[in-house]
Amino acid sequence: MDTTIVLTDDLYEEFFNCLANLRDPCTDIVIKDSIIRQRSDDKNTLFEVDLSTLFNEDVTIPISHWKEKFDLFKVFLGKEVTIKVHHDPEDFNNSWFELSDDISRMKINFPDLEYLHNEFVSEEEMATVVTCTEDDIILETSIEQTVTDRIKTITKNFQSHFIKMEFEGESLALSAVDAAKTNKVTFIENLPIEMEFDQVYFANMTKIPFLINHDTAFTFQLFKETDEMITQNKIKTSIGTIPISMYCKSQLMAEDE
Repeated sequence: MDTTIVLTDDLYEEFFNCLANLRDPCTDIVIKDSIIRQRSDDKNTLFEVDLSTLFNEDVTIPISHWKEKFDLFKVFLGKEVTIKVHHDPEDFNNSWFELSDDISRMKINFPDLEYLHNEFVSEEEMATVVTCTEDDIILETSIEQTVTDRIKTITKNFQSHFIKMEFEGESLALSAVDAAKTNKVTFIENLPIEMEFDQVYFANMTKIPFLINHDTAFTFQLFKETDEMITQNKIKTSIGTIPISMYCKSQLMAEDE
């Protein structure tokens, strides 16, 4: 099956920026039926990027060793780009995709999916990962880009791998400490939650979702698993017309444990 998609320079930039967000957390990228749905290399974050509004049809493009190919895609920025995909489901080794503009053309063969580090997560598997429902939500709030930019900068400076969620009474605060645990920044505090804690609890949330580039504020939803001291965390944002969702889990622990 052959598919041809033409992206204006602006739309190609949106496409590239979405892929660029996966450069550090993911070794490979798998676009299947115009959806990216995969875990980060450390398995702590699940990304879901819906490219269907960009492509307007189902497109499958696996990209191996994305960090090494990053600059190959980057050279087409600023130009109208044509993406051609030849997907042979009976002979995957005969499948390829091609990027071209009015100057150059680049053809890349599909990699062997068995050897990719990051696998596509099906909707069925997704349902076993994201198990909480709206009945389990304890917080939904908007986190402005000013705050996400601060989190990105400070966690990098602190060499911190996590955002600390601190629960006390019926409120939540988001903070980070440096590697030596001598300096602390509280990004947001006094967020009201639909749950009351009888003592101070905390949970470490991976910082990976806060490292991505995005155009809109984060919609942050926090769920509490019914029978476990575990939170399920969902962050929604976008780049241009492309919606991005990220999922992760955190273990709730008493501060004095």
